[in-house]
Amino acid sequence: MKKLFADADMGNTVSKFIQGFKGDFDGEGREEYVFAANHPNPEENDYWPIIEGEGTKDDVGTFSVLLYQDDDGKTQILHNDLRRFKAGPVTFSGGQYDIRDINHCHTLKLTDIADLNGDGKYEFIMKIGLWEGGYDQVYAQNHEGTYVVVLRSNSGM
Repeated sequence: MKKLFADADMGNTVSKFIQGFKGDFDGEGREEYVFAANHPNPEENDYWPIIEGEGTKDDVGTFSVLLYQDDDGKTQILHNDLRRFKAGPVTFSGGQYDIRDINHCHTLKLTDIADLNGDGKYEFIMKIGLWEGGYDQVYAQNHEGTYVVVLRSNSGM
């Protein structure tokens, strides 16, 4: 996560993992991991975004990320949406940033892990909530063992 943030000029953004699961997702008999990271956290501040920190900082933003770590330790980024604040330094008060000044709100949640097609490999179902809508995506492993999006469905306005 730190490298993702640094590459996006969001190096001062705090990582926040909201979900983590382990299991034999690829049917090979060894455990893998899937992690969802989200900032703002949808469970905080009545489902409105906040940014943590005190004082004035540059290189911050909001994000949603879904990561898969194979049993060999390699990590695949399934989804990443990094939104840097371009206005320059941001001043935080009481550990929060006023929600009216955030122009993009996205909340990621891994809603299901299931073998949807009966191939012995598990698919990941993810929901992304936006201000007035969002979408669901299903990730499945291809023949090379890489997770790819196989279905997307929009919701909301």
